[in-house]
Amino acid sequence: MTGDDFLKLAEKFCADPRQHNEALCRTIVSRAYYGAFHLARDFVVRLGFPQPSERKVLSDWLVSSGEPSVIRAGDILSDLATARNRADYDLAIPKVVKQVQDVQYLRQTLEQALSVKDLLRQAAAEQSQIVARQGIAKYWASQ
Repeated sequence: MTGDDFLKLAEKFCADPRQHNEALCRTIVSRAYYGAFHLARDFVVRLGFPQPSERKVLSDWLVSSGEPSVIRAGDILSDLATARNRADYDLAIPKVVKQVQDVQYLRQTLEQALSVKDLLRQAAAEQSQIVARQGIAKYWASQ
């Protein structure tokens, strides 16, 4: 199971709005986030860091990397985490109920998750990885 597998599932669920019910819509948001989370976690592990389990730690590491595409991925991951929390926990808030059932919102959330994948792919170049590794190491050492 990989982050890509979660993203593919979210894409499949999002593809047919006629099938959407509230539970499926909330699942799309959640799977999009977890797809991006696992891709980002794999990225920092490939850089040589231990596997963070907390999303805040992971987002902070990415944002502190000093590499523009990785910083952007960290910002988006943080936004996706907020969306996932709302989708998973705010079940009775009318504004959230309406939002998670909005097809445009679901597509935007999925696009954000896919952009994390693209941004981290951009950072696969050796020089980008060096910058990111140094930035994360500096941040990690200060914690």
